[in-house]
Amino acid sequence: MREATKNHFQQQHYKLGAEDETDFGCRFEARPIHLGGSRKNTIAYVKLHGQNEETKFNIKCHHFGPSNSSSHGQSPEINEIYCYKLLELIHVGPQVQFIIPKRFTGSKLSLYIVTRWEDDFIPLSGNTEEAVGVDVLVQILLLGTFLFIDDLHSKNCGYWKDTKEVAIVDFMPKAFFTFTNVKRAFFYNDLSVYREISHSDTECDEAARMEVARKCLKKWDLLSQIDLAIEQITPEMDQMKQQEIGFKGFNSSSEKLDQYISTIKQNIIKLIGT
Repeated sequence: MREATKNHFQQQHYKLGAEDETDFGCRFEARPIHLGGSRKNTIAYVKLHGQNEETKFNIKCHHFGPSNSSSHGQSPEINEIYCYKLLELIHVGPQVQFIIPKRFTGSKLSLYIVTRWEDDFIPLSGNTEEAVGVDVLVQILLLGTFLFIDDLHSKNCGYWKDTKEVAIVDFMPKAFFTFTNVKRAFFYNDLSVYREISHSDTECDEAARMEVARKCLKKWDLLSQIDLAIEQITPEMDQMKQQEIGFKGFNSSSEKLDQYISTIKQNIIKLIGT
């Protein structure tokens, strides 16, 4: 992971006009135990050509991918890659990059997800100064339900300190399907944040949650951003195809992504129309 990360940022360094590596820096630290995410994650501090300060990044393998000690693991899920980009575009997630290693050790399964570390992220678990607005919890529930992402616990979710807007910095993809009853899926979800909503504000009834959902879908311009996110991950999809990196459960990344996008849109359009 660290070798692939260093190579990735070295390429960016030279693209910025560097002639050598005298002003290039890339150092690593283990991810602090008290933070969310896997203990296998790594923190990287990177300085590229023309930059005066280091930028901090979190580096992780895709969910259920091979670890440093084993080449065995599951293939990446294209919807995990896609969702990181979509969350970035709607300003819920941090800036994201993807690293596809050129060399493998016994497995062609690895894909690394690089997110810029944002110090203004306040996790739900770390908020001690003020009550978290119930609309933040409703937005987490909305995105978890309709993007089919899980592991949205109090260390992975919260809000951005300056804007108080919802933030999701890590998650796990899960199976997707068309909802028979979109309201029931939204109101009675098994995500842990649903229980927090139920106990945090007795006035946040179903009508109030629908109002928050409609307002946020409009603010995010979600249906348009869904299409833009596809365009922005196309280079990674093409590169993975060239390197014969398979995707879990489907013959091609585009086949699975098409079905995933279609499912998201159908469910959201149903919700808006209710």
